[in-house]
This record gives sequence, structure tokens and C-alpha cells, in this order.
Amino acid sequence: MSSSNHAGFKISVILLLLCLLTLSLPGMCTAQFEMLGLMSLMASQQPVMEGMGLPFDLPAKICEFSVPLFPNAIAVRTYVYTQEGRIIVYYYTTRTMAAKDMEAYAPAGTRITADQSALLAEHYGCIREEKGTLSEWFTLDTCIVGIQVPSGSQSVDTLIRVGEEMIRSNRIRTEKLFSTPDKCFTTYMGAIERQETALILECFHSDGSATADKSLKALKQLMPMLGLAQIMEEEYSYGDKKKPQIKFGQPELLSKDTARLKITLDDNGSLDEPTAVGLLAFVAHVNNCTESHIWVPFKKDGGKWGIDLAALQEAGLADSRKAATKADCQNNLKQIGLAIFMYMQDHNEKMPADISALEPYLKNNAVFKCPSDDGTQEIKVITPGVKTSYIYVKGLSNMVKDPSRVIVMYEASPDFHGEGRNVLFMDAHVKWYAESSFQALMKKQADLKKVPAKKATVKKAPTSKKKSRK
Repeated sequence: MSSSNHAGFKISVILLLLCLLTLSLPGMCTAQFEMLGLMSLMASQQPVMEGMGLPFDLPAKICEFSVPLFPNAIAVRTYVYTQEGRIIVYYYTTRTMAAKDMEAYAPAGTRITADQSALLAEHYGCIREEKGTLSEWFTLDTCIVGIQVPSGSQSVDTLIRVGEEMIRSNRIRTEKLFSTPDKCFTTYMGAIERQETALILECFHSDGSATADKSLKALKQLMPMLGLAQIMEEEYSYGDKKKPQIKFGQPELLSKDTARLKITLDDNGSLDEPTAVGLLAFVAHVNNCTESHIWVPFKKDGGKWGIDLAALQEAGLADSRKAATKADCQNNLKQIGLAIFMYMQDHNEKMPADISALEPYLKNNAVFKCPSDDGTQEIKVITPGVKTSYIYVKGLSNMVKDPSRVIVMYEASPDFHGEGRNVLFMDAHVKWYAESSFQALMKKQADLKKVPAKKATVKKAPTSKKKSRK
């Protein structure tokens, strides 16, 4: 089990407000880059990230030259070492797009062969000499990297050696930071702690879609809030309680290239407390983080794992829909609970023998069908034995010791909202329980009946108005 202390404090409201601002003003998301004379080259592009970092260690020492135009690149940066040469990096959203541009740029006669360098040949490497410039180009991660020197200043073998050094550096870095989902998440939390924007964004896997691009831009806009969170954390105190810790175990492999990692907070922490998980909740559109864990999806591209943006958003939207239907289901049970109280007022405080007796006290019989229950047909008339989404506990008496612990009605299946049920209690409150907790409550139900009883207090309900029957 791995764990990491993480700066935590409730900033979800701030994050969500900033999210709304970001999404409503997309023009503000345009990243600004210093192109070192290449501004006109990318004038028509809108870079996704600002402050992009190099995916390799800079080589030792190795001029302004002409540069190729790669049509699918989203950004380009130039790194000048001396007057002898420079390194140019083109950034892409996916490896596939980088490889596509590289294949189109490198004619067969310029390709580096496996005999020259198996490593560079694997990365679509090529050597070109034109207009007094000797250039080496190859793909690396989601980038195309170019090394340019004046003709005659360096040999082809030297450029190949430098290129191989950069690729090996990238592989060592990937193995250390991104070779498994848990390493990727540890890298992500460390980057959050150190406020390393480029590394934070690199921890996310993007499929190159417009939705993923929009999410990356929104995340970039949230980065300044991390500093504010840490400043306020210094003034924030958990009192006598320990600061919540983020814990996670071994990833669960779903396929060769997909996995998920269960992130859990101890001490009954909430997912809106730690900034690291708060950002994931934001991406997943989770506005109310009340659970103590979240499943984080991962996807592998090459040998590099990243937090899967598309899957995270899809899961978040699915959770939002589940939360909405769960709330509708709870409202159904509350209306049924009110109908029971009105029935008891009219029948000497006795519980109804069957739910069909409640029909005169309900405006709509549709409350007996959970919106997530696809196996129950529309309910128009309530008759004894009719199938509904809920199970009524018959034979109850209001003479119980603690009405707030007596289950009156519950959902017929734990699968309506996922591994749990909404439950109506005798005092009319409704609560959702995980399936294991629900089963424990049902086992206690018999024990409660054996305790000396006291009369349940019936809430004052509106004067019952039975539906007129034709």
C-alpha cells in the first residue's frame, strides 16, 4: 500500500467557479508562447499547454536556421545552447500525429537505417542537410525533436549519438515516472505539491479530441489556484484530527493498455479536501464529492501510462446521472413515507397492511417506480401484489423503541444506483446505504422488535385528502 501526505483543504468551490469561468470564456484559454522568432509559424495554432517541459535531459553542448512546418503540431519551442546549434521541439496531442508528420517529412533516402542506429530508426529518425544546415529529426514521446547545427561543425555520427542519448534519457524518465499507473499517480501528486504545471499536464493521457483539448486548457487555467491552496493551507487546521492521507494500492488492469486505481482517503476524508484529487473530481464533473474514494482510469500509450481524460469524464458524467436518479428515487420514498403517515392518521395510527392502501393518499402512482429500474413497467394502478421498484416491510407496528432505525421500505435491487439501496425508515427519513450496510441493518430489524416497545411519534401531516373515485 502506497501513501502520500498531500496538501489538503477544501477548495472545490473555488475550482468549480473557476471552471465555469474558463468554460464560459474559451478565448481566455489560449496559451501564449515565446517562439524565438517562430511566432508567425504557429500563428494559426492554439497551443494546448503553456510552460511545456522537455521529455528528456538536455545533452551537452553541441543560430537561427530554417525550420520545417509540421502541420499537426500544436506548439513549437526552440532551445539554443551556443552559437553552434540548437534543439527544436514540436509538441503534439498524441504519438500517432507526431509519427504521421515525421513519416511525411522524412523521405526514404534520408532515413536513419537500423545499421546506423536501431534506436533512431525505431523513432522515424532522419538526417537532412540543406542550406548550410545539418539537421537530425526523430519522434520522442508526443514530440518531434530536431537537432540543427551548421554544416561541417558536427559529424552525422555525433548527431546520432546525441539523439540516442536523448531517447535513452526519455526512457529512463518514463520508467521512473510513468511506467505503471501507480507511479504515474505518485508523479501527479508530487507535481501538484511542487506546482509543476508542465508535469501535472503530462500525467494526463489525451486522445487528441476536442473534448480532451478543452479539458487540458481548463486544467491549465486552474494551475495558479494550486499556489493559493498551499498558502491557505498554512492557515488551515484540522484541529486534533490528522490531515487526511491519500492511499492507493496495486492498479487493477482492465486490458493490456487500460487500468484503474482506487484512490482512498483515510480518517473519513472527503474527496474535495486534497487538491490533487479535487482536480480529478473537477475533470470528472463531480460537483459534490461525498464519497471517501474515487476510481481513477489510466491508459497506456507506448510504454507510458497517463490518467485517461476521456474515461475520467465519461465516468464522471455517468456518476452525475446516477446521482440524479438516486435523488429522484429518494424523493419517491419520501412521498410514500408521507402517504403512510396520512394513512396512519386516518386509521388509528396503524400501519397499512399493503401498499395498495396508500393509493388514495398519492397524487401519482409513478412514485412506486425508481427511474433507474428498467425491469418494472409503468405503474398506473396499485393493486395487492403489483410489482414495484420497492419492497414494503409488512407486519410492522408503530410501537417500536427507535422508529429512526426501523426499515419500512427499500429498493428491490442494489443495482439501481450501483451496489446499494435507498431506504425509507419509520420516522420518514430516507437514506442511501451500501449493500453490505443495508444487509446489516436488515439483520438488526428482528432484534429491534424484541426490545420493549414505545409508541412512535407520528409526525403531523396535512389533512388527508383522498382521491375522488369515479
